[in-house]
Amino acid sequence: MAAQTIYRLPSRKTAESVYDAELPYLFRDESIVRDSAWQIPDQLSYVSPYTNRQHMACTTYSSLYICQYLAQYEEFVTVFSSYIDERVMTLEQFNGVVQQIDQRFAQLLQLSPLSDNSN
Repeated sequence: MAAQTIYRLPSRKTAESVYDAELPYLFRDESIVRDSAWQIPDQLSYVSPYTNRQHMACTTYSSLYICQYLAQYEEFVTVFSSYIDERVMTLEQFNGVVQQIDQRFAQLLQLSPLSDNSN
């Protein structure tokens, strides 16, 4: 299963607050069903040239390997998550979907690449 959620907030400042609240919630290590700490596999190498507010990592939940991506684009916050399994998608495919999400936001919002992309 793979899913994406997109939040459109009233302002960039509100989106920043939502991103800041979602980051520790989505990537928390205290979950009772989580079997391993969140990690960033080498295959998740995509770094957005359009936002410096992004995070992606993977963990094992109840024996299922899952990856998540969280990013903010102006007044939008998006979350993409997927099981990593040959029946759903590989890590390389997850990385590719993240790149497509990033490029789609850049196109729709007419974003220019950032000169400093420090995550």
